[in-house]
Amino acid sequence: MKFLRLPFLAVPVLFLSCCLSPALAAEFSYSGKVLLPDGKPAQGAEVALIRYNSQAEANGQYYVTAAQSTADKNGTWQLRGAQTEPSKDKTAGTTKAKTSPGVLVAYAPHFGLTWETVLSGAKSPFTLTLSPPGTRKLIIKNRGGNPIVGAKIELSWLYRQNVMRGEENRSLGLSKDLTSRWAPITDANGAVTLTLVPPLTQANFIVAAPGYARLGRNDYDLTDSGKLEIVLPPAITVKGRLIVEADSPLSPAGRKLAFYGRGTSDREFYEPQPQTTDEKGEFTLENIGPGKITVYLRESNKAEPEKGFLPGIEKQFTIGEKETTPTVEIALKALRAVRVQGKVSGTDGKPLKGVIFYGDGPGHSSGGQLAASDAGGKYEFWAAEGNT
Repeated sequence: MKFLRLPFLAVPVLFLSCCLSPALAAEFSYSGKVLLPDGKPAQGAEVALIRYNSQAEANGQYYVTAAQSTADKNGTWQLRGAQTEPSKDKTAGTTKAKTSPGVLVAYAPHFGLTWETVLSGAKSPFTLTLSPPGTRKLIIKNRGGNPIVGAKIELSWLYRQNVMRGEENRSLGLSKDLTSRWAPITDANGAVTLTLVPPLTQANFIVAAPGYARLGRNDYDLTDSGKLEIVLPPAITVKGRLIVEADSPLSPAGRKLAFYGRGTSDREFYEPQPQTTDEKGEFTLENIGPGKITVYLRESNKAEPEKGFLPGIEKQFTIGEKETTPTVEIALKALRAVRVQGKVSGTDGKPLKGVIFYGDGPGHSSGGQLAASDAGGKYEFWAAEGNT
């Protein structure tokens, strides 16, 4: 799980944090133009609408592409599609609690990405002007000092430092289908230049190469024109197993797990794929390296508890530098379940729809989202006793 910079206004309700998000329309339709930095039409530029994925807890995909289009000779484009369920804005880097159907992103080879947050109620047309390309160079090597050829650099998150229009248009989470297709690949010298990234930007990205750990880098500063060398450790495979006490009412089989790893430096991380345990409660992690790995549950708190209990995991383990196939056992706790229900109203006394509740503790899934209030302001979910 990646710890994102989430731009929402926290309000304590029943010792839970919540965030307001009005309902979205059933369909969307956006149009506009893409321009080159000199103001000319950007024929062939790609335009996409990216939005936060409300199913991220289940599949690990935090951002998805809702629609795509290609600009014509005049630079014009149009996006249409079905709107999804309400979700709070985790894309616009603002300090205010605003809602957003997503972010419009424009891309063309040899230019930097540009993006525009679409706030609820915004009207077409939108004009997206491509940025000059970034010039920061990466060198990818192995621990022997040799260049790694064919490594892919996948952008995952961007932060603008030259903020325009106050607090708007600052940060961007990218969907994997786009970043995988746009990913530059290292040459015979293990080198690559991040032309997708606009100047004066910080970025999170992941470096992937066969046989090596899938290593991420946080807050990579692109204001420096120099080069950065990244050393990929060999890929490590971890064999894990959930264990339960003899009298536990819970089974270790079929449990959905998420993982977040911290590398050997503060800015390095691993993002292993979510796993589901087999009938013996066993799972396998691949393509990670040495460091600290944290395990989370990816299970809904809306379902009925199992014999009055919720499953809980709170585990962190360390992979040593010289380990190749480590094994780990993780205790699956049985936590007594408590039903929480109520109603949310605004200062005017009217019910509020779309207020999202979050929980913290071993009885809550990765990300901690528990429930959202309905049209009447009512909410209901199960929480683990003692959690907040």
